[in-house]
Amino acid sequence: MTSFGLVQLIGGFSPTDNTPIITAPAMLLAFSFSVVVGILAGILPAVKAARLNPIQALRYE
Repeated sequence: MTSFGLVQLIGGFSPTDNTPIITAPAMLLAFSFSVVVGILAGILPAVKAARLNPIQALRYE
């Protein structure tokens, strides 16, 4: 939602011919992509660490 406010602010300063437009589907797509990247960035290292022997995992800490 911050992006929507930022676009409105930029739209106030830019000429009417070049006003940025942000739509709900674009915001939903960007949010969904961010969620997927965040989940993968959290789960993949956790799964890799869970497969290690605890002694070996602590050795490389």
